[in-house]
Amino acid sequence: MGFFSWKTSDTKETIWNRYTNNCRGVYLLCPDGKHIYEPAYEGYGVFGGVDAHVWLAEHNLDTSGMSEEQKRNAGINLFCGDYYLEKETGIKWVYGSTMIDGSKSFKGNFETVQDEFSMTPNQAISSGLLEKRPIAELFDIKYPLKFSFNKKAKYDELPAAEDDDRQGYWDGSQEIF
Repeated sequence: MGFFSWKTSDTKETIWNRYTNNCRGVYLLCPDGKHIYEPAYEGYGVFGGVDAHVWLAEHNLDTSGMSEEQKRNAGINLFCGDYYLEKETGIKWVYGSTMIDGSKSFKGNFETVQDEFSMTPNQAISSGLLEKRPIAELFDIKYPLKFSFNKKAKYDELPAAEDDDRQGYWDGSQEIF
């Protein structure tokens, strides 16, 4: 499993994980003002013992009856998951996600021919038949993830955190084997 990380909502700085020399304490901001402090982010989405992806799912979805793993997966999908819209029919295609009512699941992988359109998902995307879209656009996300290095930061005054494409780890100093 790879690392997850974000940029802070107020300063847009990377939240580095503890495996770097840049790691520092950070707050997962909460709408009630009781922020969750993480002194040394591990890199897997947990802040002060709270899984940020579970937090995201619990604050934005009906998670009753879901296991912690299902909540985590739902939160990951809310933050960075995608679906594929079949433009002509409006059918929504997914891999493994059960979050989208009425969606169809691809079988196999992106190179597996799908009987419904006689080509692979990669071919369907290239041809324009399928359009990649963020799952988040299908949900009313009232409480997005927000982070800050500032203890006094206010949830309601800041935008949602952005994904950090370096995963809080790749700062250029790491050796690649």
